[in-house]
Amino acid sequence: MLIRLIGPVTIAAVDSTTRIGAPKRACVLAVLAAEPGVPVSQRDLIDRVWNGEPPETVTSVLYSYIARLRAELRPAGATIDRAGQGYLLAADADAVDLHRLRALAAKAATADGEALELWRRACALAQGEPLAGIGGRWAEEFRATFDRERSGLFASRYAAELAAGRHAAVVDELAALVADRPLAEPLVGHLMLALYRSGRPAEALHRFEATRIRLRDELGADPSPELRGLHKRVLGQDLGLSTRAGGASVAPAQLPADIATYTGRDADLAALSSAAARGRTILVTGQAGAGKTALSVHWGHANRASFPDGQLYINLRGFDRGDTVTPGDALARLLHAVGVTDVPADVDHAAEVFRAHTNGRRMLVVLDNAGTAAQVRPLMPGTGCLTVVTSRDRLPGLVAVDDAVAVALGVLARPDSIRLLRRILGEVGDADADGLAGLCGDLPLALRIAAANVAGGVTGGIGPYVRDLADRDRLALLSVDGDPDATVTAALDQSYAALDPAARALFCRIGATPGEDASVDLIAAVSGEPTETAERLLRRLVQAHLVDEYRPGRYRTHDLVRLYAAARAEAELGEAGVAAVADMFIDWHFAHRLDNAVAEEANLFRACDTLREHPRVWNLVSRFMDAVDAGRFLDRVDELATLGLRSAVRADDAHGVFQMQSLRANWLRTRGESAAAIELGRHIIDLAADLTDLQMMVAVGNQGRRHKEAGKFPEAVRLLSEGIELAAQVGRPYNEVSFTCTLVQVLVRRGEVDRARKHVDRIEAIDITGGPGSFLVQRLLARAEVEIASGDVVAALDVLGEVIATAESASPPYHQRWCYFLGTLLVRAGRADLARTVYEANLAYLRSMPTNMAHLPGTLCYYAEALNELGEHTRALELVAEAEGLWQLKPPYAGPLTDLVLAKAHNGLGEHERALPHARSAAAAYGAMPALDQEAESLRAVETARAGLAAWAREHPAAVS
Repeated sequence: MLIRLIGPVTIAAVDSTTRIGAPKRACVLAVLAAEPGVPVSQRDLIDRVWNGEPPETVTSVLYSYIARLRAELRPAGATIDRAGQGYLLAADADAVDLHRLRALAAKAATADGEALELWRRACALAQGEPLAGIGGRWAEEFRATFDRERSGLFASRYAAELAAGRHAAVVDELAALVADRPLAEPLVGHLMLALYRSGRPAEALHRFEATRIRLRDELGADPSPELRGLHKRVLGQDLGLSTRAGGASVAPAQLPADIATYTGRDADLAALSSAAARGRTILVTGQAGAGKTALSVHWGHANRASFPDGQLYINLRGFDRGDTVTPGDALARLLHAVGVTDVPADVDHAAEVFRAHTNGRRMLVVLDNAGTAAQVRPLMPGTGCLTVVTSRDRLPGLVAVDDAVAVALGVLARPDSIRLLRRILGEVGDADADGLAGLCGDLPLALRIAAANVAGGVTGGIGPYVRDLADRDRLALLSVDGDPDATVTAALDQSYAALDPAARALFCRIGATPGEDASVDLIAAVSGEPTETAERLLRRLVQAHLVDEYRPGRYRTHDLVRLYAAARAEAELGEAGVAAVADMFIDWHFAHRLDNAVAEEANLFRACDTLREHPRVWNLVSRFMDAVDAGRFLDRVDELATLGLRSAVRADDAHGVFQMQSLRANWLRTRGESAAAIELGRHIIDLAADLTDLQMMVAVGNQGRRHKEAGKFPEAVRLLSEGIELAAQVGRPYNEVSFTCTLVQVLVRRGEVDRARKHVDRIEAIDITGGPGSFLVQRLLARAEVEIASGDVVAALDVLGEVIATAESASPPYHQRWCYFLGTLLVRAGRADLARTVYEANLAYLRSMPTNMAHLPGTLCYYAEALNELGEHTRALELVAEAEGLWQLKPPYAGPLTDLVLAKAHNGLGEHERALPHARSAAAAYGAMPALDQEAESLRAVETARAGLAAWAREHPAAVS
């Protein structure tokens, strides 16, 4: 099976070929096939296909396209799957011509005897106009990008043809290519060389002159130094341009031996080939042990035919203590390699001589293990040569000033790690191979050391070695006996030693910080430095590949680097210093306990385990309040709340006991154990009596909310009123607003609308500017509820419009918290259609966040309420059934809510016998609260069901008798 994007978009199966004729349908497939297996959001898909101008019916049109494409892909064994808020093409990358040719090119770059045939196969796939017949911005950008890639592909293929001595066979092909791409200088150079070797030097010179004039006239530019160098050598009839005769001098071949078991890195090898085709200096960076040297040497051997004048190699030892190779020493060795025996003592002069002797020659120069850009710059060869620099440092100056192309190496992909282990060890079990790769952090150096230990028989076999690595000092075990250089620690020691003292100190403090990653603010806090200083030092650690800024403002280290940093922290900071970092870590988290903790949850779990004996571990556990609200990690948080409570009791910390009991009460409420939550809430109020008015305000107000959710309205009114009064006394305006909004909901349900309005008027005078936007939303919703209850629907809709505008500009967690209430008010205001839009957006978000499911069942039921108003009763029943399957324990509010929704749905479908018991149950529950409007709705549902049953009985007297 092959999906063709080069040419008209086509699906080729074993027995059939289908051309996708409709341009926009073809574009849908092209967008998905451009990245097979990678989800593309519906929004991006629509933007790319309809060029930012979709029709009003775009969603339904897209659905029809997807359905048609699925049918067309079925014979080829592929399909299009839904993925979150978008779609993905479920097919192997090799099933798309674009990716197949890239794979062939990557394989060709590392192959020997079969390289030329692989280049030819890749070029054969590249024929034709990409996405033929498809218009729009995305398609044009795709074509432009691929055309550049195709030029590089052709350049690599014909470099291999010329290296094979096939200049006469390909000269006409090259002439045709250059006619189509007259400014593609690598191809022009290949054509000039083919002409020269074919005995047509005058035509080669003419081709250069034509290219020079065209570059000047169309781009205002001169030919590249490489093309000018080739022109000069043709003018001088340089014998080095001819194919080598038997007696020619031997070109230097200094590359270290290739690694027979080299595995993986196809994308990185392709990146080197791409940069080489453009004649750019290449900078390969990565942490110690990432395999920078191995990659560069392997690529050099695979592409030696492209460098007929030789390959030079020098290890600059930029991170060795005291053994760094100076530019002067390096130049002496390089000049000797190219036949210069009289080496100038002056570095600048020696550099000029080196450039002169390499100018116009096709050589590879590998400058390995560079420490600084200044160490590298004097060693750059003349035009026509390719330089590959490797370094643990990112050397940003080499990129900025010297136009180097950076290729940053990460760890190996897990399948490649397993393949590497099996190439060294032979067949090993999946579990052992995966376990060993994981404990090595997929770092090539660690993998090779581990494999050497297992192969050498010093570990008792792979199984025991894996267990030892998991249970003992992993860094100590990742070493080869008798070889001090063959250790992960030795490699990291060199990187650490190259840091300045301030960067070393920060690295140690990061090592003492629990967790797998950290924000810049947290790192600044544990370092004791201002944020600006911490950011500067972090940039240095990132540059040294000891820390990775994997998301803006968040940093992490590789598994083995983290172990190394922890060991360094113990050695440099001592026990007291490590303990001080732990204290600062806890202090920072407790100071931010009211902030959204989603980004920190994984670290908090790890920190709670690491610091479980710390007397203030409850400070960390308290940050899981939002997780409990969202229904995340309920079992784990229950264990941690018990741990935190024990630590607070042992330390006689009354505030800690209060916080942990409050977390447990919230945990009980989220699980639907309302009675137990209220009982614990009474104990929390008793605890607060011995603390401050602030704690009493929190305890009383939250207890009021628990009573409200349980439908115990009189007690809820008393407690919330007391909480509001305390909030005003202690100067907590946000709590005052929040408690008041909850009280307004209760009062409206009790029919005390005038009293509710007075409370809304009061809180509108409270200044909450500059605070979280959620408090503004709560206050607006309270105003809308009062207006609806007063019958002023127009005023309510104005307010709700403001709520929607505010919610749309906020993040999804903020929107999701108030969505069900907003939707309910819209339904009561007669705008169930708007409520549908709100619920659909929120459900899409909730379903995409499986760790944030506590709000999903309730939202489904409230959405079902809106659907009843729109007459979609069957869909409403489906949503309630889904909600019932999601609740672990049904919260008190859910029983009467679902009963009322089910009663209305069954009545709407004419199923009055089913509706009646639900309506009666809802009426009884709402009457006990009391919730007057909901009770009235339930009673109307009862009457509707009874009337329907009576009408049926009149129409079917025989059945009744």
